[in-house]
Amino acid sequence: MIRLIRAELLKVRTTRLWVGLLIGSLLLNGAGAVLLLVLAGTAEGRDAGLTPVRTSEDVRTIVHTGAQAFLFVLVLAATMATTEYRYSTAAGTYLATPRREGVVTAKSLAALPVGAVFGLLSGALALLVVVVWFAVKGGGPTLGAPVWIAVAEDGLQCAYAGVLGAALGIALRSQVVAILVVLGWTLVVEPLATSLVPSLLPWAPFAGAASAFGSANAELYSRPAAAGLMLAYAACAWIVALVLERRRDV
Repeated sequence: MIRLIRAELLKVRTTRLWVGLLIGSLLLNGAGAVLLLVLAGTAEGRDAGLTPVRTSEDVRTIVHTGAQAFLFVLVLAATMATTEYRYSTAAGTYLATPRREGVVTAKSLAALPVGAVFGLLSGALALLVVVVWFAVKGGGPTLGAPVWIAVAEDGLQCAYAGVLGAALGIALRSQVVAILVVLGWTLVVEPLATSLVPSLLPWAPFAGAASAFGSANAELYSRPAAAGLMLAYAACAWIVALVLERRRDV
């Protein structure tokens, strides 16, 4: 299994897609952190619920913008699987590893560290923006343990997104369809459904389960319950991908 995971990670490293997505993720999260700091405490910011950044909890809220990297992780993880079918390399992969559960598991597990790196870097960048901001302006809140935990939580949420993205790519096979489904679900379907039917929010894979490790919806679950639900979603996604993959030819 370790050999298979290394092979999947090598496939990711030898493409330029991950570089572009990582740069895009960092730019988006860095700009978001700057915008929050600019608006915090202003009249416009107060209307949006943004208070001046004075405590570790305020910094923690900004750091949690790094979790938005999960969108880029979903796209990258989905392509880790769909690229095999787009360029007809899946046959060679399965000839080298005839047991399909091994390939499906390896792709899912390889997406874990990829997602974690995206989340950790994005969270760390948001924290760096805060540090530089207050270094220039003077003063600033104390960076306690909750801030560093927030960076780790960004990594956790993005690692979770990596597993779901890889499983989705295996299940759908088509790169275009997988990317459209990923973006459509996270940007349209899930926000709209949870807005129209608030009772669905705790069961939403990202707005509910994953965001329990952020600041917005931390009240939805205890951390163990949220982690359990995330594991359940990841396991179900892996099972669906494996069942579909076993039924189809390459």
